Amino acid sequence: LQGKLGKLEVERSGLSDKISSQNSLEARLQAEIKVLEDAEKNLTGHAEGARILLQAMKDKRLDGAIGSLGTSLVVPEEYEAAIAAILGEYVDSLIIESINQTDKALDLIVSEETRGSLLPLDAISSNRALSLDLEKAPVEAENILGIASNLVEAEAQIKPIVGLLFGRALIVKDRKTARAIISSNDWHKMPDFRVVTLKGEMYFSNGPVVRGASGKGLLVRPRQQREIKSTLEKALSLTHNYEQKQEHIHQRINEQQQQEKECRARLQKSIESEESLIEQANQAEMQVEKIQH
Repeated sequence: LQGKLGKLEVERSGLSDKISSQNSLEARLQAEIKVLEDAEKNLTGHAEGARILLQAMKDKRLDGAIGSLGTSLVVPEEYEAAIAAILGEYVDSLIIESINQTDKALDLIVSEETRGSLLPLDAISSNRALSLDLEKAPVEAENILGIASNLVEAEAQIKPIVGLLFGRALIVKDRKTARAIISSNDWHKMPDFRVVTLKGEMYFSNGPVVRGASGKGLLVRPRQQREIKSTLEKALSLTHNYEQKQEHIHQRINEQQQQEKECRARLQKSIESEESLIEQANQAEMQVEKIQH
């Protein structure tokens, strides 16, 4: 019993350490989630005009306002730099239902120094998406990752915006691939055509090359929130399993301790019974000796 109890105590101690470690992880993840939520609440990372418009939306002072474009898209991590480069200043544009609802929004940013952009859904005319024959591409097909509009997830109502901004942009692995495509006669002539690398280097069919985007953080934040919340859910589930195992071990320890107590009681009773029998035998022996004398 002592051996079993020792093993159970070691196992319980190990689980306590794991639970403590999990609790620390959960506290860190919850803190990270709060930082991201506070950043979203405080509109951190948005340009001044966008902050004015989004705050008005939060205060319910803008009819038809839906939200910021950047936080409305689901973008795989590997494409974030490229998508941010394509979006440019549109990353924190306010999506609004109708062009007839834009006057009030524009009146909020009347200052010449304040810039903001609106995307009225009923006025958006989506570009015709690229139709590519990869067999005719001047590069290895594996270096072409796809048309940007096909690599972004969005709700149905903002799909026209996705088509408008991403339908004529091609995402590729690297600069060499981008240069080869943009220099090709067959592809160079496509209107509004852009080739963007995974690092966010954007090659325009009419010549300019632009790198980077200031609003990448607005794309990253929703993904980080999803990932951290998912990790937290898994951590909480694992902690729950550890706690259940610990409770089971605690019950087994109690059972073992009770069995040990009962064994000690039986042993003590046996010792006392043996001592009583010895005492009785001694007394009987003494009586026999008296009778003989």
